Amino acid sequence: AFITGDNDEGLFIINGRLNDDYSFEKAEAAIEQELEIIKTNSITEYELEKVKNKFESSFTFGLTSANEIALNLCQYELLGDAHMLNSVVNTYRQVAIADIEKVANAIFTRNNCSTLYYKSEKIK
Repeated sequence: AFITGDNDEGLFIINGRLNDDYSFEKAEAAIEQELEIIKTNSITEYELEKVKNKFESSFTFGLTSANEIALNLCQYELLGDAHMLNSVVNTYRQVAIADIEKVANAIFTRNNCSTLYYKSEKIK
């Protein structure tokens, strides 16, 4: 899964490849079940801390070159404040499980879902 978009709200995209013996409907039901788990049971503090640590290390190590720092400064200036570069890790650190549950319940709804089944033709 990944999120698109830079300056505007993006799409949350889930994609996958199915084994020959697995139906699209079964896969979609499994995805919907996982999204319901996220909405109701969310994640553990341990899982959230792991994600925060990974973000912090990736972000920090991503600022090891002048080019990367410049690109990030430009991005945050485009968002309205280049100084956000200095506080983005703290902003992510403040995310709580309740925040994730609130957003998950708002966006993971049937009305927000578009599904595309892309099936290849069998090569003979």
